[in-house]
Amino acid sequence: MPTIEPREITESFRLEKVLKSSRSAIVFRAVDPGTGTTVAIKLIPPSSPAALQACQERFLAAMDVLVAAAPATFPALIDHGFTPDGSAFMVMEFVDCERLDALIGAAPARILGLALEVAQGVAVLARAGMAHGNLSPENIASHRLGGVEHACILGFGTAAFHGGEGPAAETAPPAAPGRFTAPERCGPSGASADWRADLYAIAATCCALLRAEVSGADAPVVTFPPAVATRIPEPAALAAALAQALRPDPAARPASLEAFREAIVASLSGAGPRTPAAVVASPTPARADATPAAAPPEPPPAGPDTGEDTAPARVVPILLGPAAAPAPPVVAPAPPAAPAGEGIVDPAPVELLAEQPATPDAEDTVPGGPSGPVAAGPPPDAAAVLPDAVAVDAEPTQPGPAPGSAAPAVRPRSRRTAVWAAGAAAAVVLAVTGAALWYSGTHPGGSARIVLPTPPPRRPAAPTPPAPLPAAVVQLQRAEAAIALGDLGEAQARLEAISATDLAGLAPAEQARYRDLRASYLTKRQRAVTLALRAAIAAGNVTELADAVRGLPRAEEASFPRNDDFTATIGDARRALDVHAALLRAQRQGELGDVVRNAGALLGLVPRCVQAAQMRVQAATSLERDADTLAAAGNYDAALARLATLRDAWPNRPGLAGRIGRLRDEQAAQQRLAALMTQVEQAERDRAPENGLALLRSAGADAGTDARVGQARERLEKQLAQLDAAPPSLALAQGVKLLYKKGTVATIVLSIRDDHRVQGARLFARVAGGGAFVELPLRRGAGDDWSVEISPEFHHNQTVEFYVTASDYSGHTAQLGSAQDPLELKRKRNWLGF
Repeated sequence: MPTIEPREITESFRLEKVLKSSRSAIVFRAVDPGTGTTVAIKLIPPSSPAALQACQERFLAAMDVLVAAAPATFPALIDHGFTPDGSAFMVMEFVDCERLDALIGAAPARILGLALEVAQGVAVLARAGMAHGNLSPENIASHRLGGVEHACILGFGTAAFHGGEGPAAETAPPAAPGRFTAPERCGPSGASADWRADLYAIAATCCALLRAEVSGADAPVVTFPPAVATRIPEPAALAAALAQALRPDPAARPASLEAFREAIVASLSGAGPRTPAAVVASPTPARADATPAAAPPEPPPAGPDTGEDTAPARVVPILLGPAAAPAPPVVAPAPPAAPAGEGIVDPAPVELLAEQPATPDAEDTVPGGPSGPVAAGPPPDAAAVLPDAVAVDAEPTQPGPAPGSAAPAVRPRSRRTAVWAAGAAAAVVLAVTGAALWYSGTHPGGSARIVLPTPPPRRPAAPTPPAPLPAAVVQLQRAEAAIALGDLGEAQARLEAISATDLAGLAPAEQARYRDLRASYLTKRQRAVTLALRAAIAAGNVTELADAVRGLPRAEEASFPRNDDFTATIGDARRALDVHAALLRAQRQGELGDVVRNAGALLGLVPRCVQAAQMRVQAATSLERDADTLAAAGNYDAALARLATLRDAWPNRPGLAGRIGRLRDEQAAQQRLAALMTQVEQAERDRAPENGLALLRSAGADAGTDARVGQARERLEKQLAQLDAAPPSLALAQGVKLLYKKGTVATIVLSIRDDHRVQGARLFARVAGGGAFVELPLRRGAGDDWSVEISPEFHHNQTVEFYVTASDYSGHTAQLGSAQDPLELKRKRNWLGF
């Protein structure tokens, strides 16, 4: 694991407020003092100090995946690391959003649309080999961007840092059907759970938000309330998809997150069998003698919901065409009416056979639809439950018609007769009821059973077939489905298929729907283009970048909503393409400096562009090679000009500064050598080859590789050999005697001659009988004279022994006396011998 220096988050950020605090993590709202940007900081304390290193390695791996994958449904990661106490921290963009557990009871289309985005974001992590591991309604939020609702996935990083220590405890929303943690995460191998555990959590979240009941362990069964089922085109398909995702065995769940998303979309687009009865729990009429069962707890009241998807971008696919007509209500056949006077059958408590169904709860009372129950109406009045004969005539009743036969015709009566008939019927009912009550009071062990004839069922009218949908509405539905599936090309084609005339013929609501879809498409298209451009720039692929820009017509770009991020990205992309074109043009024209300059500019915009990097290196190498060639020919000015061009285009080119300095040194050395050669040539003309040779020896390294130096040396040596063929000659100067006076300086004058020129002479002396010879300086005098002075301090008035050597420029030497046979310089004595 790479070493990461621990940091205190308070050194870089100013903490303002605790947004959430739990045992597993603390989330702060903070501000970056340098930029004033509001950020969210998540601090995750270590759960096991003994496994801290392994936890940190997992956390860093998760952060690398998050940065590389950059799912659109996750907040952007700005920074991450560890604090000195070993806690992990994440600095993320601050998103003003609403937790998903606040949407319980919202429109199913809105909830499932957000779930599709969550599944898509988790799929991005899954493709990178990473799982979220901490999904629940409180870690999923919704927010609006440009008026469009999007899902935002929170809570990432906690499971990675606490891996192997069990799932982080999350608070389930009220009335949730169960926990949101997959069974495999609760076992000993919980740290190795993959995306299928996230799929389980997504399905459990959907069930909680849709108020679905989940029953069964190994084979879960999902049941929706009628109020929810009627708002889903294919509740059976949705229930099957959620039930499969909730299976305890990960291998039994859907094969991929994409398969789960397709199943959700199919349930919303009406592609499956319309069998809601298999998954919709219908209310059962309560019997008067039934024991009241414990009612399940009611979920908390949700916010106001109009029943429609409130997010214009989250348009869920609906059924493309008319649904099946609702089935007629099933009415039980009425039993035959009792003969006159036989209303009391056997003693028993009063039991009305024709019971009315109980009125359902308010949340289940919704308009009947093709796949949902029909709401119960108000109970009928008393006259509606009486037999026709009693309700119309006061005469003794006749046996009723057989079930299914037509009712007997009733003769028209006058108003007065009808009033008497109604009074008689009321009297009969009161009499029968009174007798029953009396009998039940006097016979507590028995029961009275009153059988009231039921009118024959009414034959339902044949349903009117729905009118076919207009073509423009069908296109809108298909555009909705395409947007939900992320197929923007199909969505564009469907929207463009709606002409202005078709649009004008739609109802205002459908026109508003078209505008919302158009805005949703443009927002998603803009986002897709931005991501494609960023991906091409990040990959350094200029070809893909050009394709993305060419695939965006100017007219479509002009219709995009204002977005600074998109504007900056498309601007960078176009600048990169312009620089790339200039680079290729400079290469064709052989302008190496422009190639280096444009390649560097392109790398500034597209850092990983391999083509630009290679072209810049090749052009720079060519310029350096040309400079070396010019310098070898002595044209240092042109060579340095080439390197100056390279320096202007690529200032930090490795080794360039050293190369320029080396050429400048070589140029200065050549200038010095040129001046030296001028002097050498003058010495040759002056017949003083020894001076020319001395100059060449002083040139040192400057003349080491120059051919002119060798040629001049050869000429001078030849000239010297001709001028200096003989060795020097040494002798005492004429008239010189080797005597000196006591206490005075003794002077010896020598005559040294050569056929060309004496290079030098040396005199060695010592006191007779003394030690080693010592060299005394000889001074060149006029002509051939050389002299030396011997002080009294040296000779001490004693005899001095000496010898002399001389040499010329050709290397010849001559000697006067020697160490073995030296000359003697004696003190001059008077006649007395002193």
